[in-house]
Amino acid sequence: LVASGLSTLGAQRFLSGSQGFNPDGLLVMRAVLPETRYGQPEARRRFVDAAAVKLAELPGVHAVAIANVLPAMTSNPGRSIEIEGKPNPDPANPPRIDYRTVTPGLFETLQMPVVKGRSFSTADGADGDPVVILSESAVTRFFPGVDPLGRRLKLDDRWLTVVGVSGDVIHDWF
Repeated sequence: LVASGLSTLGAQRFLSGSQGFNPDGLLVMRAVLPETRYGQPEARRRFVDAAAVKLAELPGVHAVAIANVLPAMTSNPGRSIEIEGKPNPDPANPPRIDYRTVTPGLFETLQMPVVKGRSFSTADGADGDPVVILSESAVTRFFPGVDPLGRRLKLDDRWLTVVGVSGDVIHDWF
């Protein structure tokens, strides 16, 4: 009974509350790429690039964006991070952040506000500088009282430069 009540409450909040993006007119699909053919990052990038081009050519499609996890999904991957110039007081428990890998145009396609800085561009691809856009909640948590633009954080042994701040989006709907 309790689980049913919580599910109903979560669904009501999801449907009537602010989601941080505009779901109207969106078509969402999921693709699972076989590891045997798409095990390498470059193979996955080629698939994503080709899929985006083909989908954009379909009649009635106004915008295309691809992400490993969309807002309101329950499988949010998390990683440990390091903030440049801010030593972690507890090395056994580094700060963690949920992340998404996205293509340029995601913020515009989902109508998610970028409240500071800029969105991703095609120059930010695999050959460009590694960059990140943080949510307002992440900025409050990791960069309290300072401008996060131009700051860096380390994710998976790779330094990323903060180029934008987005509004918060619904993470899990229950």
